[in-house]
Amino acid sequence: MKIINNFWGMPLLMRYLVLLGLLGPFIALYSVSSDYVYGFDGVKRGLEVEALTKFLIVLCMFPTFLGSIMMLFKIRASILLYSGGWFIVCLSPLLVDSIKTLNGMWLYQFIFEMFIGFAVVCYFVINKRVKEYFAIDE
Repeated sequence: MKIINNFWGMPLLMRYLVLLGLLGPFIALYSVSSDYVYGFDGVKRGLEVEALTKFLIVLCMFPTFLGSIMMLFKIRASILLYSGGWFIVCLSPLLVDSIKTLNGMWLYQFIFEMFIGFAVVCYFVINKRVKEYFAIDE
């Protein structure tokens, strides 16, 4: 019950980030289990991913997943684990060899994801309500 109260005591954006972290391994598994990927130009291209690579990509989501669970318990180190996990996830597409056939378009996605990751880190560090959430010990 305490976990549910902690979840509802979080700021709204933080709740969404925790849900994203909890669902992350499932989202990653689904994204690499499909056989095709759409490029920025809307063209459907084949995506060949080996079983070991699929496992590694899902494993890359584990720090973010664990950080989300730790946030529910109000453990301050969860911010570092979640943020580090986010940046690991940004690098995970580089495990897929066929991603290089997208002619450098993956680089734009990588830069965008790193920018979003930096914004998430700033949110966790600067936001007053996030600081108050972790400061309250009940």
